[in-house]
Amino acid sequence: MFLHHHPVRLLFATINTVDVRCGNNQNKVVLCHVPPGNAGNPQTLCISSNAVPAHLAGHPGDCLGSCTLRLSSTQQSTASEAR
Repeated sequence: MFLHHHPVRLLFATINTVDVRCGNNQNKVVLCHVPPGNAGNPQTLCISSNAVPAHLAGHPGDCLGSCTLRLSSTQQSTASEAR
């Protein structure tokens, strides 16, 4: 009987969750909108959930959550890459 040794790989991931609900009844969605041609002026919007797919598909750079979160995670990524 032969036993084969197989190395075990452990993968770790950090998962952060953000509540992106907004509006008086929490029935809208917080979105960071990056205006076309004006990437230096991101705007945090509270929009209908029906408008989210069009924003994400039609505006490169748009993402769920506030622009403050987006900027801080970009800064963290840049700092990590510099190490």
